[in-house]
Amino acid sequence: MRKRFLPRIVTMVVALVAAGLTGSLTAAAEAPSRPLMGGMELNADPTGPVHRPCVSAFNVRSGKVGYVLTHGACGKVGQKVYGPDGTLIGTIAFASTVGPDAALVEVSNTRQWEQGPWIALPETRQPLTVAGAKEAPVGDKVCISSPVSGRKCGTITARDRTVTLPDRTLRGVIQTDICVRDGDRGAPLFTLDSRGRAHAQGHLVAATRWYPCASYFQPINAVLSHYRLTLLTG
Repeated sequence: MRKRFLPRIVTMVVALVAAGLTGSLTAAAEAPSRPLMGGMELNADPTGPVHRPCVSAFNVRSGKVGYVLTHGACGKVGQKVYGPDGTLIGTIAFASTVGPDAALVEVSNTRQWEQGPWIALPETRQPLTVAGAKEAPVGDKVCISSPVSGRKCGTITARDRTVTLPDRTLRGVIQTDICVRDGDRGAPLFTLDSRGRAHAQGHLVAATRWYPCASYFQPINAVLSHYRLTLLTG
């Protein structure tokens, strides 16, 4: 008599184990698995009108909606944007290279990306924490972080500069002597306080191609004020 119940018991055990395993896999798939940080590679949909790699600057919010801030020429409104591993982040909700320069990628894939007050550093797995956006004066040391150039530092050589480019005029930008590369567009500019925390200064919008180096950054506070955004800090 006992043998008749054995297959049924085994079937029930297998079903319970399978159900538990499926639940675990589902929970793992739904859990945020990637920190979304400044200093990361961003790629606009290659089938869209603009396809050039850029770098994320900072995480910002408008109300309950989260965005990644980057250079205004990194894509067109409506283009999908992917992270360095090809995972969808979201869609460009706003993009402009004038008044002030900015592109905002709405983070719709919150199941696989978690926003936070972080800047990635290519040379270490430990990110910087963004503590605020205290404006640094001319002469202060500043750094950028980019998957192309890594962390590079220099000095603020001017503020509130007007720079004429072939396609547009930049107004009110920060000038530094940091030598940058083409793939650094959108990279975050920041200072470090005595506790090793970052203070956002701006994002890269243009640079010279000759020495001595001159790189230009859209000030973060102008972006936050003009577009009514809040910087994620920790």
